[in-house]
Order: sequence, then structure tokens, then C-alpha cells
Amino acid sequence: ILKYIPMQYPLISEYISAIKDAEDNFATLTNLRPVLDLSGNPVMSSGNFAVVFKMEDISDGKLYAVKCFRREQEGRDGAYRLISDELQYVSSNYIADIKYLDKELFVDTKQSVDNEFPILLMDWVEGKTLDKYIYDNIDNYLNIYNLFYSFCHMCKWMISQPFAHGDIKPDNIIVNKYGEITLVDYDGMYVPSMKGQQARELGSPDFRHPQRTINDFDEHIDDLSLVSLLLTLFVAMEDNNMFKRLSSEDACILHEKDHMNISCSELYKALYALSHIPYFSRILSLYNIVLAEKTIDINVFDVLLKELLQTAEYKYACRICNGKDKTIINKREAFLIFDKLSNNGYRNAKMCLSCCYKYGYGCAKNMKHSKAILEDPIFSDDFRGIIENYGYNCENEVVFMAKTTDSDEVQNVATQYNPGNCYAKAKGLEENYEKANGHEYVR
Repeated sequence: ILKYIPMQYPLISEYISAIKDAEDNFATLTNLRPVLDLSGNPVMSSGNFAVVFKMEDISDGKLYAVKCFRREQEGRDGAYRLISDELQYVSSNYIADIKYLDKELFVDTKQSVDNEFPILLMDWVEGKTLDKYIYDNIDNYLNIYNLFYSFCHMCKWMISQPFAHGDIKPDNIIVNKYGEITLVDYDGMYVPSMKGQQARELGSPDFRHPQRTINDFDEHIDDLSLVSLLLTLFVAMEDNNMFKRLSSEDACILHEKDHMNISCSELYKALYALSHIPYFSRILSLYNIVLAEKTIDINVFDVLLKELLQTAEYKYACRICNGKDKTIINKREAFLIFDKLSNNGYRNAKMCLSCCYKYGYGCAKNMKHSKAILEDPIFSDDFRGIIENYGYNCENEVVFMAKTTDSDEVQNVATQYNPGNCYAKAKGLEENYEKANGHEYVR
């Protein structure tokens, strides 16, 4: 019986020495040079299993990350070949290009009889880890909104793929200055050609399913981490004070101890304070499902993500239209978003589009078009009557509120915006922008 003997790897200091003379020590990547910091040392980061160097191709200036391994992992060579074969056909900003090169780097080391070692070549991803980005921007609604929007799109893309990352956590999510997301570190990735194999690693305890074993290795191994992070980002966007109170250093709310015994989790119970916010209860429900079943129905998840994306776009458009965030007021962009969402049947956006045409927000005034939008069958007669009779010409907010309490759909839409319009435009009420802001008026 042949016994597997782990390969011994160089020390970090020995890797640094090799990288400093990269042109002499790489077998094929002779155009790469280390990017140096202000002290003249290679820019690098290290963990328990690897050290990563920032490199530049002197022929074209392109930046790369070179990952050098510090410990042996049985099956890694074969796994990375399969991963590379799968990802070479994937074109997405969510995944970085990678190439596994065996015996690529010569290292003068005393740790091993070998002196040629494998490396993983990746595109360099500039940005901050998810946790740092959240904390640096937690008081900037638009940046957090943009992050949430990007994360929802990433989730939609990931659940449609036949592969899984295997260790989705804040450290492995890089966010650039535009709020765009890229996943890094593919050591635990699953691809279809690995079907039937056991997992090489289980991912971080705080972000994996509490009952996950090495035999759980398929396209669903990211389900809990995706829903858990979606929950965290939703709280950060909707109530940053609650987020600050409940989140930990990694910018997440629920962790291993919560997953293990959710019925006793005080943090989980605290989240119910947000149950009145549309869609939040559904995210919690999905979290409960994946805890119970290890996987979620991708079709159900996909529908929720589409609705979350529409709602996020709608809220963003309202903010940039009404000037709630003083640094960004863009009525034209808001109008275009309302128009797009209206064409997709989003009722709240249709109402705002009607207001845009009525007052000329981001478009030419067109009263005929404004009224025609409200004739859409998507609105009930009760709703249209209140919008037309009270929303635009409200003489008494008390009467307005009394009328709207008779209809849930009116309460959810009309009461949120039209009292604000009345205060902001002095439509039967004294102009009061403080109260108008409280109603998210369309400015």
C-alpha cells in the first residue's frame, strides 16, 4: 500500500527571496515583477495555507496575484486543474481568471528536498474586503445600497451556475470603489467534473451549514452563506443603527453559534424588529429553509432576488429624485429607473412616473400622460381616486390619512409619498420640508 507523503513547502521568507528575483526564478512567467511597497518589499498578504504576492507584467503593465502554497493539501493539483478547465469558459467579473502552474517557481529552501513549487496565477483584484467596505461606508446609504444591489446580482448569477465557490465569506469577497464584487480564493470550489468526490475543505464555520460534512459537495454548498450575507446587507441598508448594534468585527450578524441553535439566538430574535419591512421576513424564511434542508429551491431564491433588485432600484430612484441624499440629486436618472420598472409592471414606480410627468421631474411635463398612467388596471379604482383627489390636492392631511386607512394597497403606497408631496409643494398644507422628508416625498 502506497502511503501519501505530504510535500514540504518553503518559509514565507524564502518565498519573498525568490519573488524578488522573479525573472530568474519563474519557469514561464519571466515577464512578472513584484510590486514593491514604500519600504521596497514585495506587496503581499499571507494566511495559514498560502502567501499571495502582487505582481506586474512588465510587457503590458497588467497586474496579477501569484499565490504560493505553504502547506500541502491532498488532491489540490488535480482539483485546480479541474477548476481551471471549468473557469476558462466563464466570463464574469464575479470570478477572477486563474491558472494553476506546477513546478513554476524555483525557491532555494531548506524545508524540502524539492526546489520547484506550484503557483496559482490570478488576475489582481483591487478593492477592500466586504467587511471593511461595509464599515467604511455604513453611514453612506447610496454606497451600501449599491453594494446590496451588486450582491443580489452576484447571488442571481451564482445560483444559476453549475459550480460553487465553497467558502463565501467577507474575507473572500472583494469590493472595488464602484461597489462591484469579485469572489477570490477558490481552494474549496466545486465544479461538475468533481461530482461524487469529497470536499477538500469545509469552509469557514461561521458561514457554512452547521451540519455540512465532506460528503456535502455540490452546487448548493454556498446556499447558507449567500442567504446569511444577504440578510446582513439588507439590515445594513435598511437600518444602519441596528446593523451597528448587532454586527460583529466581520460585519456579519449571524454566526456558527446562531446557525447551530437558531431558536436560542438572541441576535436572530432581535432581527424580528425589521419584520415590517417588505421582503425581510421572506429573507428570514429562506434562511430558516436552508438551515432545515441544507439547500434552497433556486427558483424561489431567484424570484426573491428579482423582487429585491426592483425594490432596491425603486428606493434608490426615490432618493436621488427627492434629494434626500444632498450630494446626489438626479431627476433624469430617477425618471429612467421609474420608467424601466413601470414597464416591468412595478406599481409603485408607475405612481412615481405619473408624478414625474405631472411635475416635469427628469422629463417634459405631460398631464395627459400622467393621468393615463393612473388609468392602468394595475391600480384599483379606490387607489386612483385617492391619488387624484388627495395625493395631488390634499387640503387636510388628517382626512387624507383617514381615507387611506381603508385600503392596504393605498396605505402602502399613497400614504408614503403624497403627504410628503403636499408638505413639499404646499398643496393645501404649510410648506414643511422636515415633514416632507419624513414621508419620502417626490421632489
